[in-house]
Amino acid sequence: MSMTGGRRRLETWKEISDYLNRSVRTVQRWERLRGLPVHRLSNGINERVFAYADEIDAWFVGRSEQFEKTDQLAATHLYTIDSAISHQKTNFLFRFRAIFFGIALVVFLFLGLLSLNRPYSLPQSAKIYYEVSIHENRTRIDFLNESDDHLFSITSDFKRFRQIHDRRVNMGAEIIQIADLNADGLEDIVMINPDGLEKLEFHFQRENDQFFRQTWDLRLEREYAGEQYSGFEIADIKIGDLNGDQILELLICQRHVYFEPACFRIFDLDQQNILTVHHSGALNGAWILDRNNDGNPEVYIAGTRDEDHNYSSPAFFVVEADWNQKEWELDLWGTHKILPAEVTDHMTVYYVYLKKDFLNPEVNRWDVAALLPSASGNSEELINVFASPYHDPRLYKKDIYFFQNYLRHFVFDRQLKCSYARFRPDKPELQDLDGPEVDYLLTPWYWNGTGWQEEVCEIPRSDK
Repeated sequence: MSMTGGRRRLETWKEISDYLNRSVRTVQRWERLRGLPVHRLSNGINERVFAYADEIDAWFVGRSEQFEKTDQLAATHLYTIDSAISHQKTNFLFRFRAIFFGIALVVFLFLGLLSLNRPYSLPQSAKIYYEVSIHENRTRIDFLNESDDHLFSITSDFKRFRQIHDRRVNMGAEIIQIADLNADGLEDIVMINPDGLEKLEFHFQRENDQFFRQTWDLRLEREYAGEQYSGFEIADIKIGDLNGDQILELLICQRHVYFEPACFRIFDLDQQNILTVHHSGALNGAWILDRNNDGNPEVYIAGTRDEDHNYSSPAFFVVEADWNQKEWELDLWGTHKILPAEVTDHMTVYYVYLKKDFLNPEVNRWDVAALLPSASGNSEELINVFASPYHDPRLYKKDIYFFQNYLRHFVFDRQLKCSYARFRPDKPELQDLDGPEVDYLLTPWYWNGTGWQEEVCEIPRSDK
């Protein structure tokens, strides 16, 4: 600790945490999620942190407002998910519950009730966070409440689980979701089963403050051109209320381990299938949006279009249907991987093709699209789409890590027209690119049933 210009300066994470009377991990999470004012100094190899006590005091006074604002963004943070519980507990009630459930947890541990098939007791909290740590091929997920109390952990020695996790970081997919799934006022957890990537694992909370673990087996097989495909790993989990009944549905992207084919599925909580989409390329992530604000949302699914065994092209598609119906099916993997000439008249489908980037040599061979809803404040902007992935080396604690980044950025409006397209402005070597090849890569195409066109269009609907 030192004084700079009459200001008290805290020189390390330990000094900052001592000043706030919190653990170092809690303070780092506050800086990451809540905007705690921490400054950094870096010489390119080592990084130091410091903070000013007066800035922390001002932040702490206004922390309620800060927490309210950052809660809206926490659902998209790499390692945190906000819950849907809105009630608040008094400090007295929280302490009483913590003591009570701490005793209950010890009793249950003693009785051996923490097994896969029996309920286990956890402290109840307004929010649940999770943290992922990786040691070689071993992955550990720790679930914590808002006070940073450890709830429980899940570990996996399965190498593919780590690869799925890394893909999530690179593409914005989710392997864990925390929300009130069944509208009973209590938080639930749904995640990829860490030891079987074709299974979902649920942790449903009951009124007696117990969680029950359940699993869904989502294994499937697909026959195409005389070949049988199996091994469809879950790549993304999203949740949302599609039909307005206040009960959440599950959106699942599953991809074959060798990129083709893939499947997108929507289920209700009774595991009844609402929609199945077969696709000739990897599917990495889905979102729910309502572009025309009619109360019947669409689903947006991003991934690749595999036209060749040596490379793939980025693409995404949009589906709107009557989500109160069951067993919808959409086949986007026809003969020779040609898209369909028409879809059922009860469904609206747009398919957008962003083309393989052969112009930039650093782009991955498997070019892929990633989606992110617009947060620009412009009411006409609907969704961001990124393409041309490449591995971006970054220095972290003296080690080089490779993160997946994207060279192309598109913005689509509520009519699904591309209103903005360019290469990344922070890549100077791309700013001089010009000519028909660039125009080609920055012009999306839409499938009209018989071929591609530049004007927005949906796939024709049958009159049957």
